[in-house]
Amino acid sequence: MVDVSVIIPVYNRQDELVEALDSLFWQRSFEASTDVRRSDTANEPNNVSRERRVIDVEAIVVDDGSFDPVVLPEPFCRMDNVRLIRKTNGGASSARNAGMAAARGRFIAFLDSDDLFAADKLHRVVAIMDKNPSAGFLFSDLRRFERIRKSEPSAPGELKPRLTFMEKTNSDFYPSVRKLCDDLTSVGEQTYLVPGKMLFHTLAAGYPVFPSTLVVRRNVANSIDPWLEGRALSEDFLFALRLCRVTNGLYVDDPLAYLGRGEDNVSGDVLKSAEADIEVLEMMDSARSSSAQVNVDRRRSQILPGALQFRYMRLGFSYYGVGRFHESARAYIKAFRYGLRSEDDGAGYRNLKILLKAAYSEMRSWLD
Repeated sequence: MVDVSVIIPVYNRQDELVEALDSLFWQRSFEASTDVRRSDTANEPNNVSRERRVIDVEAIVVDDGSFDPVVLPEPFCRMDNVRLIRKTNGGASSARNAGMAAARGRFIAFLDSDDLFAADKLHRVVAIMDKNPSAGFLFSDLRRFERIRKSEPSAPGELKPRLTFMEKTNSDFYPSVRKLCDDLTSVGEQTYLVPGKMLFHTLAAGYPVFPSTLVVRRNVANSIDPWLEGRALSEDFLFALRLCRVTNGLYVDDPLAYLGRGEDNVSGDVLKSAEADIEVLEMMDSARSSSAQVNVDRRRSQILPGALQFRYMRLGFSYYGVGRFHESARAYIKAFRYGLRSEDDGAGYRNLKILLKAAYSEMRSWLD
């Protein structure tokens, strides 16, 4: 039985695919930081090596209509557990949905073609999730890296590394998930079981979950709406929020995934990404408000309006910082409107500050 199906959407990234697959199967060495390949089975106890070997993994590479059709590189083209699916271009979400439909594993993991898995990720997450059946998905911390396309000799017989890793991780920049875990009991080394309702609030407030950090039970993934197709941004945000609404999550405070920072990375525009996240939250808030099932829990009913108020405030501040005063004013005004729906203590004072900022930004936009 397949333990993990790893879905790899590919669009015009043939060169990076070999590294992504190599980080998945550890078939051969590539020039990278030792941080990625820190788990060498030859140097581990026999019981760990046996545990690693019994993990049954399949890779499903989905060619999302690349200009030049994707070709599985050696030696992966000769492996029975590596499959290639071709489809017309429909975006990353469409490719992930096609991969999920073909998956046979108990768990589904996602790996973008320009990202990498830590060498010990899969056997760790399978062991963790098997020990915590109440959790429907797992996500982890991550570290970003950049590719150096041309390696130049740094000394006779030596090459500079092709991958440069950032020192700080995702949770260093967004510590809210660690603050959340401070109030939770650890269920393993650097691992926490997070109730879905609590995690929903943390994600809505701004903690980002990236596809390459996600591992989901296949039955849970099939029980919720699929990845929303037709969006270039924040489809991963929506998918994670949907998971939080139906199940609990596991957080591993260790970078089990490495995200590439490429020129064609669609999430590179911070302001566009922020606006896309807001669109997702507004869509969910609209669906909640129009639902026939009225949520009588006042605190829960304020999660989305509160998150939207905070997001619009931050967006207004960002627009103001780059001199886009008209957009800044609009964002602050929307934050004020969402703040009117808030019933928590201190909301009146915050709303007044928001209104003053909106008026000041709007005046600046008129003057400019």
